[in-house]
Amino acid sequence: MLFILLLAWGINHNKPLTPGQGTLTAKGYGGPIEMAMTVSPEGTITGLKVIKHNETSSYISQLDRFLGQFIGRTNRDAMAIGKDIDAISGATITSTAITAAVRERLDMTATDPRTATPLTPALISLALFLIAAIALVRKNNALRWAALIGGFIYFGVMAHTMLSIIQVVQAGLGHIPSFTQDPLWWAILTLTFISALIVGRLYCGSLCPFASVQEVLHQLTRHTHPLTDHITPEIDRKARMTKYVLLFLVTGVCLVLGNAAAANIEPFITLFAGHGSKLALVLLALMMIMAVFNARFWCKYLCPVGALTSLASAFSMSRIRPTKKCTGCGTCSRICPTQAISTDTHGIPSVDAAECIVCGKCLRTCPENALTFGCGCHEKK
Repeated sequence: MLFILLLAWGINHNKPLTPGQGTLTAKGYGGPIEMAMTVSPEGTITGLKVIKHNETSSYISQLDRFLGQFIGRTNRDAMAIGKDIDAISGATITSTAITAAVRERLDMTATDPRTATPLTPALISLALFLIAAIALVRKNNALRWAALIGGFIYFGVMAHTMLSIIQVVQAGLGHIPSFTQDPLWWAILTLTFISALIVGRLYCGSLCPFASVQEVLHQLTRHTHPLTDHITPEIDRKARMTKYVLLFLVTGVCLVLGNAAAANIEPFITLFAGHGSKLALVLLALMMIMAVFNARFWCKYLCPVGALTSLASAFSMSRIRPTKKCTGCGTCSRICPTQAISTDTHGIPSVDAAECIVCGKCLRTCPENALTFGCGCHEKK
């Protein structure tokens, strides 16, 4: 009941600014550029679109990618053209004008007492993480789906704020908002990595908005011949390394360049923020198609955030392990959505903590109830 009340409060207080408050004008090269911008209660840009302009079509064709760089930023973030924001090619004047107008609007919003940051975003996040954790411990699939749907609605649809490699890069560059300015930023990052060290990849398995989209797509088309039937364990193991390569490559490039623009590669940003280049839209469509044939394709092979949480969860205190009741039937390894469970010659399972998303499916499905989740005190001797 408390979670429902908090979520309802969040819905009521996460509305876009009114048209008068949400419109801004930049003095572009071809004349005034009228834009609409929405800002969350935390002061984070959640939407930015051009309403009217007089610019040439060659420049405007690049606007989606340019404006997409502002999504997720607050007045605490640096927005220097050429350093933090990539300008529209050949349109420096227009790019600088739009950036200045956005900065001015953010500063005005930050000083507006009506946008004072409440604790509600952090409390809703905590409630969702607790629901996901309880679902795992109690092997309750209904609760897990409640957490997934809650994460989709709140993190994805309402706040447009989910764990992204952009957030991690911005933190590495020193662009860290205070808790008062952006409690949701702090809640997602801290709760994700604290939970990863305690129970594993809880965010990836039961809270990520894009994960819920992939799961629904795969469930709706579960009779489709799975692509996993044609992927050998050796190919699968090598393919999973791609996400680690992307993690270190993207973060390295961003740190060298001094801005997070290169980290804007994640399809869920395009899906939930509504901004992205043609290439980003193609990637989003491709990942959603692949989710049909291979459960959580993006999560397993390409997600840099998944790579980061995998590294953290490799040291998690609690894991899924077989008990003495295990008969080696192999059911758990067959139904694992991320193929994180392997079996030895006797069929006894071993769970890769780094790849396990602690969805709890194996715990709920084991015919002998022979799997346990914990710190290892019930591990098979």
